[in-house]
Amino acid sequence: MTQPLSVGLQLYTLREQLARDFDGTLDAVAASGITEVELAGEYGGLDGAGLRAALSERGLRATAAHIGGAAWEDDTEGQVAFLHGVGVTRAVYPWFKGEGAQWTALAEQLEALAQQLAAEGISLSYHNHDHELSGTVEGQPILDMLLTRAPAWAWNWTPPGSTPPGKTR
Repeated sequence: MTQPLSVGLQLYTLREQLARDFDGTLDAVAASGITEVELAGEYGGLDGAGLRAALSERGLRATAAHIGGAAWEDDTEGQVAFLHGVGVTRAVYPWFKGEGAQWTALAEQLEALAQQLAAEGISLSYHNHDHELSGTVEGQPILDMLLTRAPAWAWNWTPPGSTPPGKTR
């Protein structure tokens, strides 16, 4: 028996609409047939459990949450509580732009965070962009360096037709 196709949406794409009309935007998402959302941004002032309820009453389910570095640094325990409350077991580190030693420091931070989250039943991914593929640190592509120095987390995006570092087709 074939399972029905599940269609998802990253809420970052609707950040402006959500800021203007949170409930109405979620209603429109659900009405479009989308059933899964990837969290990114603000959530109408709701905590994790409140957001989970708001999604559930519309037939939506959160599959992952993009949470930036400052949020992790400021309140790791609060972010973990939010993820547990909303029912998400995959956190995504969405963005970083730096130079040289800043990247190696990030690798150390990601590795420590990934291990801490794993103890909570949460996996950590890194949403890379073009600069992690085109830039280098100590002669090594940034994404290669991150994967080598922070093996506890997973890559989250590579361009169509490309192979993530360390992977084979």
